[in-house]
Amino acid sequence: MLSPFLLYDIARGMVYLHDVAGVIHTDLKPGNALVTSDWRGVVTEFRFALLGGDGTAPVPGTLWYLPPERLVHSEPANKSSDFSITTIKHAITKGGDVYAFE
Repeated sequence: MLSPFLLYDIARGMVYLHDVAGVIHTDLKPGNALVTSDWRGVVTEFRFALLGGDGTAPVPGTLWYLPPERLVHSEPANKSSDFSITTIKHAITKGGDVYAFE
């Protein structure tokens, strides 16, 4: 059974990355959020991460999980993670990819 704190752990990790470490992940998606053996959520995969909020790089990330503001090449922000966490919540509660159609 998944921990009720799984999404909280992921969100808390993103707040730490943004507010303390000055890192914007830019590619948060279900495949980059892992579950530990004690059912805690962990953010992984930082190859597209931006340091210090530098939005001058090309649009990095996985197309289907990019927040709308990144599709028009605007600078990533903390709110971008809200969109991505929602895709993870969908994967957890609905048991699959947010873009999978039946």
